[in-house]
Amino acid sequence: MPMIFEYEPRNTFLHKLNPIAKVIMLLSIFIVLTVYWDPRFVLTITLISTVLYMVSKTPPKWLLIVLPVTVIRFIESLILGISQAQGAYFHYLPPEVASKVIAKIGPITIIYGGILWTISDILKIVSTIMLTFSFIYTTSLNDIVKMLSFFRVPRKLIYVFVVALKLVPDILREINTTMIAQRLRGWELSSKNPIKLVKQAIPLAYPFLRKTIGYVDTLTVMAYVRGFGASGKMESKWKPKFNISDYIVIATSFIGASLSLYYALEYGIGLI
Repeated sequence: MPMIFEYEPRNTFLHKLNPIAKVIMLLSIFIVLTVYWDPRFVLTITLISTVLYMVSKTPPKWLLIVLPVTVIRFIESLILGISQAQGAYFHYLPPEVASKVIAKIGPITIIYGGILWTISDILKIVSTIMLTFSFIYTTSLNDIVKMLSFFRVPRKLIYVFVVALKLVPDILREINTTMIAQRLRGWELSSKNPIKLVKQAIPLAYPFLRKTIGYVDTLTVMAYVRGFGASGKMESKWKPKFNISDYIVIATSFIGASLSLYYALEYGIGLI
């Protein structure tokens, strides 16, 4: 059974795309997302990211799981946005608009430009999370390894990348298995007292710690077996095969990103 933050084979448009086409599409969106700061344009990219997330059928619960971390990041964006209380920070908004005071909270002055920056930054975070999760959910590790090998990425980097993608689902799978095994023995977390809760979690901690140590040992053995320390070049026999959908996605990504960057850098469209 696929776990959270793990690839699952599905019959969707994004699942069928060549991994290179997906990477080009995501990189194009990320580049435009980095340049744009006008909330209207960033919101458009967020809507596109939402559509891709829904089309890929990535589980909505993935977003709920990262919600606590996301809320912290939202608070950071809010603090940074409020701290931008000078209209001179904004080069494309008219000075009288950028420096328009929205509210004053004690010594803190909130201006219109800072609010726009905060909204855009939060939308960027949401878009990045959805696009990243969509890629993880629709792209198998085999496809990722083949693609990285095709581009002559060093074997050690490929190994580290694969381990990073596999670590979270494997750890969660071990936790789930341990919890099921302990519940069958009558164990449960029932107390709301933090001290008692820690004591009740001990039956989970010991077997999970042993599993983690064994997992690290397995990764070490795999590294030696695969010869990541050996010299020599890695040759990839995989050749990418593109269909009409891949070509359309690649062409649309290149054209869309190129036009967006041109109008942003040349005319300031999408900037604040």
